[in-house]
Amino acid sequence: MKSLAVVFWLLLFFVIPDHSPGMTGGISASAGQDTLDKELIRLLQSRLKNTGTAILSYALEAGELQVQVITGENVHTLYQPAGSIFFSRLLALKNSLQAKTGFDRKLAHQLYRKLIGPVKPYLKGKAHLVIIPCKNTGLIPFEALVPDTASGRYLLHDFAISYSYSLTALTGPGSRPSDYDRQKVLAVAPFNIPATQKEIMNIKADHVLGRAASLERFLEKARNYSIIHLATYAAIKDPPHSFIDFNPGKAGNVSAPEASPSGSRLFTRDIPGMDLKKVSLIVLSPCQPAQWNTNVSGLYTMAEAFARAGCPNFITSLWETEEETTHKISMKLHQYIHKGYGYAQALQKARIDYLENPVIDEKLKSPGYWAGFVLLGEINTVPQSHKIFYYFALLLTVLIVVCILRRRNHC
Repeated sequence: MKSLAVVFWLLLFFVIPDHSPGMTGGISASAGQDTLDKELIRLLQSRLKNTGTAILSYALEAGELQVQVITGENVHTLYQPAGSIFFSRLLALKNSLQAKTGFDRKLAHQLYRKLIGPVKPYLKGKAHLVIIPCKNTGLIPFEALVPDTASGRYLLHDFAISYSYSLTALTGPGSRPSDYDRQKVLAVAPFNIPATQKEIMNIKADHVLGRAASLERFLEKARNYSIIHLATYAAIKDPPHSFIDFNPGKAGNVSAPEASPSGSRLFTRDIPGMDLKKVSLIVLSPCQPAQWNTNVSGLYTMAEAFARAGCPNFITSLWETEEETTHKISMKLHQYIHKGYGYAQALQKARIDYLENPVIDEKLKSPGYWAGFVLLGEINTVPQSHKIFYYFALLLTVLIVVCILRRRNHC
């Protein structure tokens, strides 16, 4: 019995050390203080405490790739050369993902070694990564990077991943997903498209379909929900021209936006004026896959607009997705959120389930079909599995100690 107690105490203090509330923070000797605002870093570290999360911030300076690793305990800055070969590999991976043809695992592994390999020693005990991509390279889905070419695993299997457009955005007043009523979900499909209606009807939510899903109705209802799922036409392009389409509210079946639907479009510039303080997550699921091509600047601006309105988390796709893929991942995403998982972990598990589903055609399991879904959001909570393990180990240890003390008393 004594040996069992020792084992569980070791588990508590060594297997999950990064979640221990007693650990002290600080900027390490290799932190690169000259390039970082110390107060900003301290604030971020206080938010990262006990979350199982690390921030990876990438930047290109004078031909070098700089990676800043920020955890609740330390900050490290690493530098490595970044020449034309690096950029050509990034572009090749991005193009192959968008085209969904010829995914090159060797190429994805080379980029893994460049982007993740050097920082891996600092990620021990972490389950969630917040990626701030290089402004020069745009956003590539890190989930599709390949840790090794021998297995079929992706970085997706090792970490829940979300993205942010800046370090400052992670210091906003956003609340944790657990602060919201996860049961209060609004699912909207403004146009009479079978695929989008099927998508939202499989979500446990209040459903608004067709003509009822006008912009006016949405603005009226949105403030009362914690999660909003929009399956509709949208354009995420240059920030001034980005918008989300709603039904013009006319009689009859409407399966596409009107030629001049200015009154039924929610433009990015108008989003900050909304009251979304109760909203924790917005999912934008595009229903015109053949036309969908996300502009990263427009994506960041729309996510920032939602954050300014009060909603700190935004999920959408970087490129066109298959209807069946969108349907299956969306359904699983909401199921895991409903079970209490953080948004990054829910999206991770939804995609792993998709990959492990034996019914799905192997062709549709190529990263181009599932890696485009990205979460831009705040620092996540501790993944539920880590919490459960920690409390189970603690409870079992207490019980063992009580048993030992009782035996001694009887003796």
